[in-house]
Amino acid sequence: MKKKKSKCVSYAKWGYIFLIPFFLVYIIFQLFPLISTFYNSFFENYRVGLMQVGPKFVGLANYKEILSNTPLLMYLKNTFIIWMMGFIPQMFFSLLLASWFTDLRLRLKCSGFFKTVIYMPNLIMASAFSM
Repeated sequence: MKKKKSKCVSYAKWGYIFLIPFFLVYIIFQLFPLISTFYNSFFENYRVGLMQVGPKFVGLANYKEILSNTPLLMYLKNTFIIWMMGFIPQMFFSLLLASWFTDLRLRLKCSGFFKTVIYMPNLIMASAFSM
């Protein structure tokens, strides 16, 4: 008796092939700088005029300095205040305007345009904060 050959095509490899660019970009632009920053945090490296001092291994002294002598809580508080004053009202007004402009009872034309224009400041603000 002959075995029936299956005509099933497997597309599983294409998922992995399409993931390769993501992993390459992630490794080059995210993972490598993150590891490099963590490695450099154990060294003292600065300039005095035109002369470079370091890199000199200091171990965990940089972390000890940040947690003990700097006003870290003030920095965190300022960041939180900026976030509260910028992000929360912007999200509220953008969602409010989006609900008004996309309401079917108003019968507005170009509702897709309004959705894009109203949501664009959120994207710009998120990218600005990430810098």
